[in-house]
Amino acid sequence: MAMASLSLVIGVIVVPLVPLKSRGLNELKSPSDLLDFGEFSDCIDFGSGAGSPLLHVFNPAFDYVPPKLVNLFIPDRGGHNPSYMYRLIAVYDSADDLVLQRKPAS
Repeated sequence: MAMASLSLVIGVIVVPLVPLKSRGLNELKSPSDLLDFGEFSDCIDFGSGAGSPLLHVFNPAFDYVPPKLVNLFIPDRGGHNPSYMYRLIAVYDSADDLVLQRKPAS
């Protein structure tokens, strides 16, 4: 009786959930939400074959603020400093939903 060999290959791919660059955290919306094409049609260079724009519009749906610049959170129950937010989360949310990460000691 001959035995058959079995080869098994397992692969794991690790992908970050959030981009490391702050610009990647912004969801971009259409510039037409801000500008009417008829009003700004003179900002397009029709002399070039492609009609390249002379005006570039960056319209983020949300603004990203780096954590080091946040000094105060103002929810519906008053203003709190960032260190107190852990306490508010513990009071209002279930302990199963709470994920705290401690920084390694230096």
